[in-house]
Amino acid sequence: MKNIKLNLYIFISLFTIFFGETFADSFSIRILDDFSGQADIFPETVINYLAKFGRDSVLYEVDSKILVSSAEIDSSFQYVVIYQRLFDKDIKSSRIMKISDYMEQKILFEDKKMWLNSVEKTLGVAYSSLFEGDEIVLDIPFKIKSKTFHRVFGGSNIGLRVKGSLSISIIGQKSYTDLPNAENSSFDFTLDQTQNIAIRGKVGTKVDVDIAQNTESFDFENSLKITYTGESDEVIQKMEAGNIGLSLPGTRYVSFSGVNKGLFGIKTETKVGKFKSTTIASFEKGQKNQIEIKGGVRKQEKIKNAKDYLRYKYFYVEQSFKENWADSVNYLRLLEHQSLIGAQYKIKNYSFELYVTGQDIGTQAYADIYIDYLNRNDSITIGGELNKYRENYKVKLVDKDLYDINYELGYIRLKSFYLPSGAILAVKYEKQNQSGDVIAIGDISDLTKPKLQILAEYGQKSTDPWDKLEWKNVYSLDGVDISRDEFKLTIQKNSPTGLRTEEYNGANQSKPYLFWYEVSKPDVNDEVDLGFLKSALGEFIFPNQTPFNPDENSIIYRESTADTLFTDPLIYSDPSSITSSEFSLKFEFSSKSSTYELGFNVIEGSEVVRSGATTLKKDVDY
Repeated sequence: MKNIKLNLYIFISLFTIFFGETFADSFSIRILDDFSGQADIFPETVINYLAKFGRDSVLYEVDSKILVSSAEIDSSFQYVVIYQRLFDKDIKSSRIMKISDYMEQKILFEDKKMWLNSVEKTLGVAYSSLFEGDEIVLDIPFKIKSKTFHRVFGGSNIGLRVKGSLSISIIGQKSYTDLPNAENSSFDFTLDQTQNIAIRGKVGTKVDVDIAQNTESFDFENSLKITYTGESDEVIQKMEAGNIGLSLPGTRYVSFSGVNKGLFGIKTETKVGKFKSTTIASFEKGQKNQIEIKGGVRKQEKIKNAKDYLRYKYFYVEQSFKENWADSVNYLRLLEHQSLIGAQYKIKNYSFELYVTGQDIGTQAYADIYIDYLNRNDSITIGGELNKYRENYKVKLVDKDLYDINYELGYIRLKSFYLPSGAILAVKYEKQNQSGDVIAIGDISDLTKPKLQILAEYGQKSTDPWDKLEWKNVYSLDGVDISRDEFKLTIQKNSPTGLRTEEYNGANQSKPYLFWYEVSKPDVNDEVDLGFLKSALGEFIFPNQTPFNPDENSIIYRESTADTLFTDPLIYSDPSSITSSEFSLKFEFSSKSSTYELGFNVIEGSEVVRSGATTLKKDVDY
């Protein structure tokens, strides 16, 4: 069988400008049909309109410095020599004429030019005002003499501003076949047109018309709006028709408070004395949809970029606990999911208190916050910051129910508490070793002026001394109660040849990234070890504290040919400098979720949520 296809793509882009010139009979302008080959007396300047619209064109304009036209008077002051030169060479033979004849022609030429300029201004299509940016500006030259019209519309000027594009695509396909008992050929033809047009019109000084139509946009994004704006002493202050919005302040007399957009109708604002009123008549267009979730469980696929680890959730209380966690012995115990060996000191039970700055509710105190509390009396700088990092800052005690703390391993996890923008977390606690020695960090003996040690700050940088206390190896799955039976993880790298999921070791054996980042099962390298999944919390925790720039504990430094194949240090050293990492994590799982996406542009108040036969109430049940 022979099957030949011929595709024809024709793209047509059309833009036409019509410009008419009319000359009054009173002007006796002589048109010269000159075929002599001599230089033109008054060379015509041709405008390349395509270039003015920013479009490619073969009609190039010649640089005025390259093409020169000039008229010079000879030494006798009786004749004028006219020439045209390109690159200092004559392109036409010089023209010689008497000064009197030249002056006569010059006067006629200037009269014609002045008259044309006057007509252009009257029509509103003078070149200097025809194009403003990417818009075409057209002023209608009709003068309306009606006083009523002037009073209502604030004048008689009528104008339009047009901006947009039109694209027509014609596609033809012709097929041939030599199958028996079949047609030898067939031809299919399709036509596709897209347009994006914005028109702004004005009548007088009071009426504005705005039209936006885009065939590739949703229906609600296209708009038609007419606005009338009255004078300050008129009853009708403003009237809108078409796509309008409603915004009202909350008062004791108005039951609705807020903003409602996407309406179509008429809105009028009036004023009589000090009494102001807004009248609106409108309707909203929408499409009815529904989603159904059984048992609150749904299958999901989440792709997390490696730089999007969970922020402001887990923190080591101090550096010694972080170092203990990264100890080589404890690292092996992490891989085998065994209990870790505690540090030399542990946090004394019930001594830990967590504070947050910038809270304006509840009992307040004004605290001094140190980077290193034990050296608070020394005038030192740590990491470029004064040890007394903040002085006399307003703080509030965080309720113990809002976070979990591990006294033995020295870390906390924030639960339903979220660090506000610009806020600082600070701590006070006591740590004790096996000998019973106690070291106090922080002092709250003066309840009005506590002394605390910084734990974290919203927006902290990698150069801040306390930044290393934050965990950078936890990824949220944006759900809870993750099913372990259906959980899958794929670590992938975006390389020039496509997505990679494995890399070679020194023996030239291919190993999946799960193996290299030590989250695979001991006996199956391409299956994830579920011991690193915190299914109830919906979190996945890597054993290495910075998995994509691992420390010396990592297997990468023992078995790989080049550790740079697995690392992206900017994730941790300068995350603001990259929009995304080349590494990503693909999670596949079933979970219960507390958040369900309804899509975008949901009409306010249109949702109905039911649990079984019970209808739930907004702001009460959800």
